[in-house]
Amino acid sequence: MGVQCTSCSVHPGILHCTDCFGDSVWCKICGLSSHISLPFHRIQIWDGKCFIKSSLLEQGFVMHLGHNGRSCPVQRNPWDDVSMAGADEEEEQVEDLPEDGSGITGSQDTLVIAHSNGVFHHRIQWCACLGSPPHHIQLFRHGLFSASVICPKTAFTFDVLDHFYMDAMECKTAGLSFLQKLRRFTNNAAPASVPVGLHHPSLSLVSSLMGSFQNRYRELLHVSSGGTSRL
Repeated sequence: MGVQCTSCSVHPGILHCTDCFGDSVWCKICGLSSHISLPFHRIQIWDGKCFIKSSLLEQGFVMHLGHNGRSCPVQRNPWDDVSMAGADEEEEQVEDLPEDGSGITGSQDTLVIAHSNGVFHHRIQWCACLGSPPHHIQLFRHGLFSASVICPKTAFTFDVLDHFYMDAMECKTAGLSFLQKLRRFTNNAAPASVPVGLHHPSLSLVSSLMGSFQNRYRELLHVSSGGTSRL
């Protein structure tokens, strides 16, 4: 493509966001840094001929809780130094890090998060500072309603709960149909292929997808029945 990163003007621009206004392109580091507060945007990556669908998760994005998008100081991740460093220092710092990622500390989980524009999977790093709240409270403070208070694996944004409330009140949309709509927002060409849960190795792919979809349906009804709308 031959276009430089819009932010640093040093590295080639390989990432494009379909949800951001304008036609900006970023290198990987600038692209991830610019989406610290925009984790539910759709990312495309340049493959040498055109932009193809990707995701923030595939590009290595980690959603840090409790420190304005930065890594928890108790669980300092040396790769964060690379993402926040200047472009000129990138190669030098990468060489200093272990190739296998050893030395990277911190408690991380991969969560399924439903937002108004689709279903996302995100790697979450929890805050581990002294006196930090439970995981479901950390999610709540970031506008995410956890489907469980013990080892949360699914969350719904306040925004998607408001949308579900509006659809149910005005359009009489059933929870199952609403989830199907979110899957179409994620991949309209093949909504059934959208994973709405984490694949269990002991189950076939079809059984796992159907089971996880039913789980998300029950979780949506459970969460929405608790009066979670901000209205």
